Amino acid sequence: DDRNSLVYGFALSDLNGDGRNEAVVWARANGVCGTGGCRLLVFVHRKSGWDLMSETPATRPPIKLLASRTHGWRDLGSWQAGGGIMRPYEARVRYGGKTYGIDWPKAWDGVPPPPALAGTWLMKEATTPLITSKCRKVVEKPSVFGPLQVPVGEPGSC
Repeated sequence: DDRNSLVYGFALSDLNGDGRNEAVVWARANGVCGTGGCRLLVFVHRKSGWDLMSETPATRPPIKLLASRTHGWRDLGSWQAGGGIMRPYEARVRYGGKTYGIDWPKAWDGVPPPPALAGTWLMKEATTPLITSKCRKVVEKPSVFGPLQVPVGEPGSC
């Protein structure tokens, strides 16, 4: 079951300037991610709860909050590697009016990789397990969010 291997990272930030935080989530699990990375999810908070607003494939942490905006929403930064990308780089993830997406380069021949993007770290990695194993030891590690309880060992193993 892939849920046993699922780990995630998340951050809350007001992406659209309405005074309410949206949730930015990045998760990885066996059989869920491709060679280019995993999905970056953005949830909006409504009266009925959290609704999935955007799902961007092939992203990798660290995930950054950028100062720039597209269609009124803050741009995000995501590391791009694997999936046929010959030169890893940090991509701008822009809001396109309905969802977030990445402007993929047409060709890399003779084009230098884009410079690193200036921004604030939202998350550096996904480390929180969806299903906590009673068999895994948990250690405290520092993070941008303060100390985190991080399981060590293989997910779901005893």
